[in-house]
Amino acid sequence: MIRMPLRCTMYVVAGLVVVASVVWKQQDVRSRRAETIVSMATEWEKAGKPVVVAVAERRPVAEYVKMTVRPSLPRGASGFVVREIRDRLAAGQDVYWHGQPGMRVGQIDAVAAAVDRSRGMFAVRLLFDQELAAAPEIMRVRAHVRTIPDALAVPPEAVRRAGDAWYVWKVSGTRVVKTAVTVAARTADTIVIRSGLVPGDRVVCRGQTLLVEGDTVRIQAEVQENGND
Repeated sequence: MIRMPLRCTMYVVAGLVVVASVVWKQQDVRSRRAETIVSMATEWEKAGKPVVVAVAERRPVAEYVKMTVRPSLPRGASGFVVREIRDRLAAGQDVYWHGQPGMRVGQIDAVAAAVDRSRGMFAVRLLFDQELAAAPEIMRVRAHVRTIPDALAVPPEAVRRAGDAWYVWKVSGTRVVKTAVTVAARTADTIVIRSGLVPGDRVVCRGQTLLVEGDTVRIQAEVQENGND
């Protein structure tokens, strides 16, 4: 029989104590997490899952296309766009700084009909309302291409995609219904709905992750569709 030195025995015992302590703490953490999940699930069953909703409303929705251009002083700028964007541009359309809706800074001056062979894109020329003082080398702008006059609008975060289909979680009473919708247009801040909703419908825009068909929900807030497209 081999006897371990007392010092080695003490080290072994100390190590076992440390391991046992770590295991106990892990089990305690798991137990507390399980209690939290059970408590949350019980609370949801009683009061409903917390969500934030938006109301579908009819209003004009402006559509824009984004571009990157380089200044050609004193009032001009030019850039290149792909065919999909070129087909939506026309001379005279208002131009705005990207991220600053409602602040017109100029207009589309000309759009090339033929592709630039060296770039494989179409040239666009802008004319600004005022001279560009100390303009950056690259500028981000967007052109107003059209306004949909009577669009049924909801926030982008309310609409989910499953394959080629779109859907929303519509609130009916205190429960949610997974509702298929057809999307007519999309902008940075708005999705225009062609079918599936009517004005006044409330749709979930935050808290969708854990929803299932027929869930009871608790509305924490209602956000307004602001129209800053």
